[in-house]
Amino acid sequence: MDSASEVGNNVLPLTAQPGQEAIQQQLKKAQNDLDKLNASLLDSKTRLDELADRWQGYGDAQKQLTDWVKALEEKLGTGLELQPNLEAKREQAQQYKVRMMMMIELKDINFLH
Repeated sequence: MDSASEVGNNVLPLTAQPGQEAIQQQLKKAQNDLDKLNASLLDSKTRLDELADRWQGYGDAQKQLTDWVKALEEKLGTGLELQPNLEAKREQAQQYKVRMMMMIELKDINFLH
């Protein structure tokens, strides 16, 4: 834009009055268009930066959730094992109730609210 403006200003003294006005109008319009483009690019960059920050937040939340699930899986163990009698089954049920309470207590993590 600077070089076009410089060329336009160099040509102005050699141009008749109606042509000078046309050149000045074209240069002014080109400068306005460039200013609008620069403003639009700045808005786009700002928006992209905001979206990148939000995406990072999603990534952090996903990692936190993954870590929580892994910790929960470790606490729960490998699964239900068959028990030989009713008393052992009651004990196992009690253990799972305790683990369930632990899971409820872990819901303090922000993304689980």
